[in-house]
Amino acid sequence: MSPSPRYGLTTLTGVVIASMIGFGAFTTSGYSLASLGTPQLVLWAWLAGGVVALCGAISYGQLARRLPLSGGEYLYLSRTLGPWAGFQAGWVSLTAGFSGAIAGSAIVFEAYLAPLAGLTHLPAGTLAVGIILLFGIGHGWLARPAALAQNAVVMIKLLVLLIFLLTAASRWSSHAWFWSGLPENSADGLIGRRILDFARSVMWISLSYAGFNAGIYVAAETRDPARTVPRSLWVGTLLVTVL
Repeated sequence: MSPSPRYGLTTLTGVVIASMIGFGAFTTSGYSLASLGTPQLVLWAWLAGGVVALCGAISYGQLARRLPLSGGEYLYLSRTLGPWAGFQAGWVSLTAGFSGAIAGSAIVFEAYLAPLAGLTHLPAGTLAVGIILLFGIGHGWLARPAALAQNAVVMIKLLVLLIFLLTAASRWSSHAWFWSGLPENSADGLIGRRILDFARSVMWISLSYAGFNAGIYVAAETRDPARTVPRSLWVGTLLVTVL
């Protein structure tokens, strides 16, 4: 049997970043803007979600220091609260935490790629299933090349986001921070409603930050996991929050 691959800080940080910057980050803001009414409040909501995610990253990092093994919530809850708690967490992670997020990302991938590549004639779900199989087989059988490929994809993603942000920054002084087409939320005078809308937005935004703990699932395959895993969690989460 070949030895387990050994991932370093770069790869693990890339896993954390890739798990957070996905279809949620590109679809949530529109709903938040419609609900909150101003870009400023949307940015505050993203900051609040990032602070919550950073607290989670630090907490999971401490758990990873004490139990530097793969398994995530299943491992931690099984060792601390018992096998039944770990069993429940494992099934929730499998069905909602991973399968749902992977399916959602694949569907969005197909929705964008099919029209561009002229593949709209294919049955619905063909490209989505294909991309899942491609990366699933790659990560399962070709761990090292797949890790390098993922690092490259993450770098491209960060570069594109940086270009987008620099373009926005160049228009900062000339762009009005409001859109007259939105309803005027401040006219209702209901502070409680504004707070509730903000809380709802933070809840949905938090789903986009949900990958802050991604590094713990491969802790046993990481070099010096007691140090590398915690650092990858908070570095990746902090970088995504700033972006």
